[in-house]
Amino acid sequence: MNSTAIADSLAATIPNLVTQLWTEEEFANKQQDWSSLLELSDSDPIFLSWEWMYYWWKNFSRSSDELRVIAVYSGNELVGIAPLYLSERFYLHGLIKTRSLQLMGKRQSKSGGIRAEYMDFIIHPQFRESGIRAIFDFIYKSTNCDEIVLEDFLLDSPNWRFIDNELTMWNFYRRVDSEGCGYVIDCQGEFSDYLSALGRNTRLRLYLRRKRLKSMGDIRLIDIQEFGPEKFFSMLKSCHEARWGKSFLNDSVVDFIEKISSNYTSGPISMTHSSVLVVGDQPVSFMLNFEKDGKIHFISGGYLENFNKRLALGTLHLGYMLEECFKNADVYYFDLLEGKGKNVNYKKKLAKTGPKMITQRCIRSQLLKLIFKFYDKWLRY
Repeated sequence: MNSTAIADSLAATIPNLVTQLWTEEEFANKQQDWSSLLELSDSDPIFLSWEWMYYWWKNFSRSSDELRVIAVYSGNELVGIAPLYLSERFYLHGLIKTRSLQLMGKRQSKSGGIRAEYMDFIIHPQFRESGIRAIFDFIYKSTNCDEIVLEDFLLDSPNWRFIDNELTMWNFYRRVDSEGCGYVIDCQGEFSDYLSALGRNTRLRLYLRRKRLKSMGDIRLIDIQEFGPEKFFSMLKSCHEARWGKSFLNDSVVDFIEKISSNYTSGPISMTHSSVLVVGDQPVSFMLNFEKDGKIHFISGGYLENFNKRLALGTLHLGYMLEECFKNADVYYFDLLEGKGKNVNYKKKLAKTGPKMITQRCIRSQLLKLIFKFYDKWLRY
């Protein structure tokens, strides 16, 4: 069946749904509608929030990018959102220019600020199949793209099965760039039970070495507001640079964080669980966390490398934070997200394997299909 026949067949099976592209002005004015749909969906409440998407677009989009937020309506009710944008992408050292449809909050060049994970379309459960079908029908008919890049897309999403079907039906050539998973800690039980389930060395680094730390001075956890946001980000950035030689915390990223958290207060996305570990009078470890609806995402941490080589300051800091979360009835989930640390996968020792993600490049251009099929068959492995 050719693409025209597919489109005609699909039109008859999409019940009373209307798709449209939002303008910049409509995007700016749809916070309440977006948030209401997000609450009904199974999508991540932080990375897929209107605040994250809108301010990412305002802070990190380029002049060549084109907004492509596809909204699906049943009557006057918003039942689906595909948060996308078109960007220019070059292959073969700039010889081939393509139009790449990407997920908002992400950029393949890794220059788009904080890494967002668990990406998804936001779909009302009652319109899951028909809503996703309407989105892809619109993409194929109305969006002049050469490829779709689904980066850090949530494989465990109930939407994925229908998205997978659509990509197969429309005959995209699909390449898996990477796969990964989050690491999660259920905070609804007892902290003591969580500790007892850890390995001996992990328990020692997370909790038992507090005694040695306490011998060096009084221990306090100070939240970001009390410590001072400007000072917090400056010191966390210095820790990143000392350990990694660079930091993602540039002015645009800090401005983005300020906006999504309503100036670091308990806004739609809260930073009340971002904290500083202080020993005596010295700040020694910094932890940047976002929280919404009882779910905390660990975004980044840093510590003074030379404070004490025998102590894992970042891990001890995490232990104090987790103890607070277990005591807090409003927190049920602490997500360490994907990533393995500099030397070892410390997250695997602290948490259970969480939601799975995939980065998949879905190629529509016939020229790109030929190039990548050749590359994958003869050069990739």
